[in-house]
Amino acid sequence: MANAMAKNKRNFTIRLSEMRRNKLKLYAEQQGLTMTEVIEGWIDRIEIEKRWVEEQLEACASIAATPASPIDSTQRGVSTGKKRRRQKMPDRKS
Repeated sequence: MANAMAKNKRNFTIRLSEMRRNKLKLYAEQQGLTMTEVIEGWIDRIEIEKRWVEEQLEACASIAATPASPIDSTQRGVSTGKKRRRQKMPDRKS
């Protein structure tokens, strides 16, 4: 069971000053928690509008359900396979 839960976890790296890291570590030790547990607790207390969350989940689901479309060669920056001839610049006369 623990192995299955580990697969759902992702690493998250943040930059903190040494002072803030030490403060977090000390707080976690005082509470008898790991630094990860402290941060997860803070994240869990964040309130998000339910409507916004539902909209984001629907958007993700619709993107995942959309079949991949073939590349449109008219899109900017997409190669058509044909080489373009360079236009000659007119000779400059001083």
